[in-house]
Amino acid sequence: MYLPTLLAGIIIIIGGFIFGEMARELATSAALAASLRHSDLLGRIAQVMLAGSAILIGASQVGIDVSFVVNIATVVLAAILGAFALGFGLATPKHVSNFISARYVHRHYQTGEVIQIGSHEGKILEITPHAVVLDTTSGELHIPAKFFTEEPCLKCVGADQVPESDSEEPANAK
Repeated sequence: MYLPTLLAGIIIIIGGFIFGEMARELATSAALAASLRHSDLLGRIAQVMLAGSAILIGASQVGIDVSFVVNIATVVLAAILGAFALGFGLATPKHVSNFISARYVHRHYQTGEVIQIGSHEGKILEITPHAVVLDTTSGELHIPAKFFTEEPCLKCVGADQVPESDSEEPANAK
């Protein structure tokens, strides 16, 4: 009875190493295709995670108590992910606020409109996911999108344009 469980445990471990190698190649090629740095490291992490899981499952299949190792791995992984989340949360608030504010800008402003925000006035050339590009008298000015939710912004209306809210009578009524 012990031989079949030993054989199953060995098959699980060998399968884990094979699938780990496949996962490493897949993760590395995907990271290279996405132009990510450290693509080899990402592939190696995928391989180690799969192989380590297979070893734990295979050892458990054979009858070895691996609960202590699983508990330690869980605590270490939680600490690493918690540190990463904390670092990410502390490092990116400006980027996140610009990204969220850009959604507001897309709803209320359009390319080609002339605006004034703070001491800057110009024509909107482009609205990016994080900033607004203005064509000013001094050149192209990139304004972070968060300023559109933090400061008053004036849409400048030319002499030939009449804002819809100000026109109380039709244009041909004169």
